[in-house]
Amino acid sequence: MLWVLIVNDHEVRRPAMRSIFATIGCDVRLAANGGEAIEIATARAFDLMLMDRHMPRYDATSVSASSGVRMATRAETLDLLQIPSAPVAAPDP
Repeated sequence: MLWVLIVNDHEVRRPAMRSIFATIGCDVRLAANGGEAIEIATARAFDLMLMDRHMPRYDATSVSASSGVRMATRAETLDLLQIPSAPVAAPDP
């Protein structure tokens, strides 16, 4: 089983991304920012982290967030994918 940490400040994207990864059999944890990601990552080793490129506090472009998670998990090989922040349009009525 692949353990995935999704870090995104958008409250709609987090559960949507969880559903996608859960559908293919991944165990997924969610964080709303880099600080939460560091806290979550200290309790569990992850195989993959997907992190929003632009968020409050820490984001994927911040060295401290990705380094913090790697240090917290002692995972030298944790794969980090940056998620581009695209605007989310409201559904048509």
